Order: sequence, then structure tokens, then C-alpha cells
Amino acid sequence: MDINPADCTLDMDDLRAKVTPRTRVVAVGYASNAVGTINDVEEVVRLAHAAGAMAYIDAVHYAPHGPIDVRSLDCDFLVCSPYKFFGPHSGALYGKHEHLTRLAPYKVRPAADILPDRWETGSQNHEGLAGVTAAVEYLAELGRHHVPGASSRRAAILAAYDAIRAYERSLVEHLVPGCSEFPGSLFTASRTPCALPSAFPPWPCASPAARRVSWPDISANAASLHGTATTMR
Repeated sequence: MDINPADCTLDMDDLRAKVTPRTRVVAVGYASNAVGTINDVEEVVRLAHAAGAMAYIDAVHYAPHGPIDVRSLDCDFLVCSPYKFFGPHSGALYGKHEHLTRLAPYKVRPAADILPDRWETGSQNHEGLAGVTAAVEYLAELGRHHVPGASSRRAAILAAYDAIRAYERSLVEHLVPGCSEFPGSLFTASRTPCALPSAFPPWPCASPAARRVSWPDISANAASLHGTATTMR
């Protein structure tokens, strides 16, 4: 699927042209870790289902920044990794019951052929699962700190995401004007309000001198002057 270069959003017209009755699965990321764009996954799911295909959503880069409602999305599968929201390296898969029952998984023979065991690899990573539980409880506690009257864990987690988005928005609104001061810089990703809550989107900059300047080096050196460590990938 192509993207719109002006704001790094998915080209939905291109997707519509490529999804046909022969399509079996449409897989898309909920958000981009490169530019912070939040994709219109509800429309992607609708297009997939209209063609008789399943919709697979990779939410690994969105899960730390916004709540996810798989029932509202109506996606067939959604995956993420708890290490993105303060948990250990682990994997999380949501799938509709009909698919998890119908599809044949690769599994060890002793594993029970019932849900969810049939989709596990064997002996569980119990310490990792305990860490995932603690990460979820941490988010809930954060939400209760901001909304003491939260009536349930889900309500507390939603309150936590409200607080997280507000904090991230303040950082991004400070980041963008500062980066705009680089001579000849050009932002090529979305600066729309819907994209701002996706934390720290490292909007790529291009300039006539781009081939002669290492933007990661400039960013890292500038951050080091203020006692801030950076990690580049």
C-alpha cells in the first residue's frame, strides 16, 4: 500500500484498489513507529470485511499511547507487545473466537487442543506473564492517581491514557517548533491534531543539505548538551 508523502498517512484509495475478492488477509499497523501517524484502522477493517477478507492489526506502536477496543474495531486479529507499555518482552494476541477455533496452529503435541492453550508454544513464561499483569496494574494505578473515582480497572486504564496523551501532546507541541528552527528543514509527516497524541513521533526532516548532514548526530549532540541521553536505531 502506498502512503501520502505530504503527511505520511496511508493512501486509502490505493488500498481500495488493491483489496479484491481474492484478498484473504489485510494486515496493517495501527500506528507508525517512524513518523507517529495513527492509521484509520476502522476503515481498513471495513474494507477488508467488505471484500470477504480478515483484518490483522499490528498495534505494537499504538498500544503505549492510546486505548484499544477490539469489539469496536471489529478486527479479526490484533497483536501488540507489553514491553512497549512498561512490561517485559512478551507477545499478546487477540483473535476472534471463530478464527482461533477454526484455524490449525503449530503447537507441541502435549498442549491441549482448547483455547487458549492450542495457540501457546508449550510451557508458559510465567514470570513474563506476571510482569505483564504488573504493567497493566501500573497503568491502572496511574489512572487512579489522575481520576481517584475510577470505578473499574478499565476506567482507570482509560484515565491513564488520557493523562499519557495530554503529557505526550505537550512534549510534541514543544518538539515541532524547536525542530522547525533547523535551517532548510521540511516536515514530511502529519502535524494534524489526531496525530499529535502518538508519542514523540520523530517527524523526518529533509533539506537541501540532507546528504551532507547527519540529523541523528545533530539531535544526539544537541540533547547531550542538556544532559539527555539518546538511542538511535
